[in-house]
Amino acid sequence: MTVLEDVRSFRRYSREVPFALTLGSMPCEAKVVDYSLDGLGVILLGGIRVERGDVLTLDIPSPRIEAKGEVMWSGSHGSGLRLGIRTIGPMKGAIRDFRFADTFIGLQRSRKTGLLKAGAGDAVKTVYFDKGDMIFSASNRDEDRLGRMLVRQGKITEADYESVVAEAKSADQRIGKALVSRGRITPQELWKAVRQQVEEIILRLFELQDGWFEFSETPLPTKEVITLNLSTGNLIYCGIKRINDIKRILGELPSMESVPCLSPDPLDLFQDIKLDDAGEKIFSRIDNRSPIKEVVSDEGLDKLEAYRTIYALLSVRLLVTRDKESAIETPDVTKEDILRTKADPKIRDMVEDMFQKYESLGYYGVLGIKNFATYPEIKRAYFEAAKRFHPDKHFYIDDDSVKDKLSRIFSYTYEAYTTLSDPGKREEYDGMIEVRRMTSTSLQGKPRVKLEEGKFLLRTGKYRPAEMLFAEVLDLNSTIAEHHYYYGAALAKQGKFKSAANAMGRALNLDPFNEQYMAELGMVYIELGLATRAGSMFSGVLKLSPDNALALKGMARIKK
Repeated sequence: MTVLEDVRSFRRYSREVPFALTLGSMPCEAKVVDYSLDGLGVILLGGIRVERGDVLTLDIPSPRIEAKGEVMWSGSHGSGLRLGIRTIGPMKGAIRDFRFADTFIGLQRSRKTGLLKAGAGDAVKTVYFDKGDMIFSASNRDEDRLGRMLVRQGKITEADYESVVAEAKSADQRIGKALVSRGRITPQELWKAVRQQVEEIILRLFELQDGWFEFSETPLPTKEVITLNLSTGNLIYCGIKRINDIKRILGELPSMESVPCLSPDPLDLFQDIKLDDAGEKIFSRIDNRSPIKEVVSDEGLDKLEAYRTIYALLSVRLLVTRDKESAIETPDVTKEDILRTKADPKIRDMVEDMFQKYESLGYYGVLGIKNFATYPEIKRAYFEAAKRFHPDKHFYIDDDSVKDKLSRIFSYTYEAYTTLSDPGKREEYDGMIEVRRMTSTSLQGKPRVKLEEGKFLLRTGKYRPAEMLFAEVLDLNSTIAEHHYYYGAALAKQGKFKSAANAMGRALNLDPFNEQYMAELGMVYIELGLATRAGSMFSGVLKLSPDNALALKGMARIKK
């Protein structure tokens, strides 16, 4: 399973597999070239016409994917049409086709809340995620129960366990609470034991090679009152170190001739990870020049320990690999910067101060750079900001409000870096700043400034912030059709189709013959299942402009 680097939350794996997809009732030969937990790269080999927004039926044998998928982009390819597809519905798959390390990191970075269930045979384990953090786990296996673990540790006897289980069932009480009430363990011992139990259930997932898993994005059950702060990086590192099959590890590792290097991405570098002795020894040997075979040749480590340690470091993404001949940008940080876990006594004040002003600073200000900064200066500033505000650098903080502020600050900082590092996006952002500057002294100009800012957010995929800005625009001036249209467009991007239809309808009332508004409203009607209304909109557009691409596409979707 070869890994492709990707900017998305969920890592892609390369695998070429022929399969047949279906658009409506039309089948077509296709080939998978890469896949991830939330999407696919596909080459369309047949002659059917596929466009962005089309929904395809996917039935792929390996990796086993049976789902609907939306076309997000398309482009020409030597042997056919290349498609980027986002899968629709729960994220699921076979354990053999994905790595838990990549799944956990993806859920963390996309800040998902919900339940990850994984099973093999009759065993089912559940991991609870809250805004990307693992906070709890459960298992249906008797051996994973808290009482059984305490018996194995010698904290209680088998007789104690059987007695307390019966008592807890009759009183509809948790076994841990029953043990405390009977004086078998202290509240502090219970808390420590629950944490060990939860971590053990998660760590055992890494030993699985076959089975299934599925993530459901859903509010967490309110009955679960136990919330633990579990480090994703630590759990992945320790989970990989549980693997004792050297053939499996060697099969997952890249070539022994490839060179391990520090990741160039602060998202990967600044994590809460406590390395064991083997980890520190291997990490100290990383010089960005020596191949894996030399790095693991330490006489003080046996081969299994050395190989699984470097595999663990690659899995948590502290390290990446390159070919000997290729170059990679190395970060301007020390290994001490990366591994330092000492609590910063000033961090709370720093967070509160930055949280009050980070948005008003703008992208240049939050990075502390001038508007003529070069790319190396932008990247250096981003690394410095990551050292201070990366949430995982301060995982020890138990105040949820501070953690949330850290996440918001760093998310904005990351947006600043990605925008200013891209010449096209930077030019667009600079233009928006100029519009703001020119109209800032005019009350009449305020809606225009906010409208342009909202358009920028909409183009860059930040739909909720765009919706909020367009709402402010409407508060300032609700007599302009364009204001209602863009508000509706932001709502539609979030799947709020009923509200989007109302907003676009108001735009049409103000500008009745606007082809764009009519066509977009027709597409929203399709999503609402109102085919007749959609057809009426598209017919109106085509009377004005017979070649309107969006209206033609909408008509084709209705006829299917």
